[in-house]
Amino acid sequence: MTPGGEQERRLVLRVLSRWQEACGEERDWPTRADIDPAQFGADWRNCFILALPEGGEPFYLYSGEAFAGPGWAEAAGRRVSEFPDGTLLSAAARFVPRVIARGIPMSKGGPGENFGRRILYRSILLPLSQDGTRIDTLLGAANFREDAAAEPTPATAASAE
Repeated sequence: MTPGGEQERRLVLRVLSRWQEACGEERDWPTRADIDPAQFGADWRNCFILALPEGGEPFYLYSGEAFAGPGWAEAAGRRVSEFPDGTLLSAAARFVPRVIARGIPMSKGGPGENFGRRILYRSILLPLSQDGTRIDTLLGAANFREDAAAEPTPATAASAE
């Protein structure tokens, strides 16, 4: 809720607020077990969880249905590099190294592409840690709207013919 008691309109701020509640006063980062999908309500469809194995490539543990697209109904179990460029999920995961290096939640947004459509998006990545010393998982969230002012991409223009 905002100070006036209204529901926050921005997904990234609602998810950040739930992450902060999970942290509590005494921790820098919550654990993955502290993240209860039920507390996110309808926002959970716009969330994803990335595992960060030591010495390995990040991979998706979960991705909400908002990220599904042609031929990619489920990202869970796939490495970040396997997910196609030009998708909301790949754009939302591009700044993983910066979040790990800084150890703080980070948000990013702007123009992008999602399965051939020009979009404007907002995303956030939030660190999680089992032991409180190493970030081993990230909670992410992203949403978008189509960018009506943008020229259609070749894939979009071809499908419109």
